[in-house]
Formats: sequence, C-alpha cells, structure tokens
Amino acid sequence: SPSLDTTEDEFYLDTIDGPFYNYILDHPLYHHDMLKVNLRDYHIICLDENHKKYIEKWYPNIKSVHLLPLAGSRPEKKVPWENKTTDLIFTGTYTDPDNILSMIKDLGLELESDISELIKRQISSPNLPLEDIFEDFANEINVPKSVVRFPLRMHAYFPVDTYFTALVRENVIKEIALSGQKITLAGHGWNKAGFLKGLKNVTLLPPVKFSEQTRLMADAKIALNVMPHFKAGCHDRIFSAMLSGCASLSDESSWFDNNFTRGEIILTYP
Repeated sequence: SPSLDTTEDEFYLDTIDGPFYNYILDHPLYHHDMLKVNLRDYHIICLDENHKKYIEKWYPNIKSVHLLPLAGSRPEKKVPWENKTTDLIFTGTYTDPDNILSMIKDLGLELESDISELIKRQISSPNLPLEDIFEDFANEINVPKSVVRFPLRMHAYFPVDTYFTALVRENVIKEIALSGQKITLAGHGWNKAGFLKGLKNVTLLPPVKFSEQTRLMADAKIALNVMPHFKAGCHDRIFSAMLSGCASLSDESSWFDNNFTRGEIILTYP
C-alpha cells in the first residue's frame, strides 16, 4: 500500500531511492485513499484516457500519469473456425443492479438522494464520464471544486458508477437473450439473473478461472465485450478474443479510433 509507513513516521516507499508506479484497473474514484498519499516520487498507470485526465486534474501530488491497457491472454490451443461449437460467448460476471440500489438506500438520506440524482443524469448521458456529470451537480449542491473536496465527494459517490456499469451489462445481455440469439455465459452470477430463466438459446456454464477463459473463447466465433464505464480505454477481453482466434464484439470507446479498424479486427455496437 502507498500509505504504509515506517517506525520513523515516514512512508516506507519514500525510503526507496526510485519511483513508485501504481497500476490501477478501475476508475480513480475507487482508489482515492491510495491516490491522495503524498509520496515523493509517485506515478500512476491507468486504463482510460478520461481516468488519466481526472488524476492529472485532481491529484497534483502524482508526478506523472500514463495510459496502458491490460494485455490479453493467449489460449494453449486454438480451434479451427469450422470446428468451433460456440456462436457467441461472454465471460464477464453478473451483478444485479437492484441489489446495488438496495445498498444505496442504506447510505443515509443525503447520500442516497445525491446518488439517485446522479444515476438519473448518468443514464440520460451514458457517454459522459461521471466526473463531468458531477462537476455540474457540484455547483448545485455547493461542493467546492478543490483537490481535497471534489475527489473525496466523487469517492463517496462510487455506487453511481457501480450501478450504471451493472445496468448496462444487464441490458446488453437481456437484449441479446430475448432476441433469440444463441449466447453462452461463463461468468459468476448469471444463474441468479431471473430474466434468463427458461430461455433455451442461453447456455450457462459454471464460472471458470480467469486463466481458463481463453480456452472458452478459442471455441467461440464471437466474444462479446461490455466495457465498464470506460469510454476512452480498452478492456483485456478484447485482446484475449483476438489472441484466441475469434471476433471481438464490443461497445464503443474513443480509444478504438486510433488503434483498431472497425469491421476488420473488432466489431462495435452502439
């Protein structure tokens, strides 16, 4: 942890003569307690251009911020296209958005009210980063836009991001499943998704370890990706699909514009 200290009342990482790089895999709002630590030579690697801009703006203690998507994984054995038995696969987990709403109700009246309002605004503007939506909202509720108060309040509003991510994922899978398209789901929690019950076009596999997901992708023609709320980054599921010899189908990200050719190595949906 960046905040680990020594008996000399200093940060342990400051006793090392060299930079410290912290690779964060979620929105920075989830990592506020680590990011605010005032290390002498602190650097961040993140997955999304918007996350990079957010850290640069609100954490002046960070010396540099770098964008580096996670690499994909290669299966031990590829399956020839004509031998593939799965049309479409999704290996992500399922979280019931309603369970998150129940959690929000336990946060207290003020936070629940603010979070509910931010959720409405995020749903109305799904392509905007949460921090942009909150900046407008902060003016209305008189939250100072300081490097102390703004990121702290964003951290308190993490359920907005958690709920919206879960809602989008549920909606995408529901749309596919109810259309009659065959789809195989191999992530945790899908057996609890009530809208899938009785659908013969949906195959639920037992959850597999991350290291085994590429084996399932190798047997698929298309691997579906539903991004977390990253609209300027990439997910390793996309690279794993490519390395596994199947087409990658993903929602949009501005990062794709300069790195992929749509219709050749990636397919996108609105």
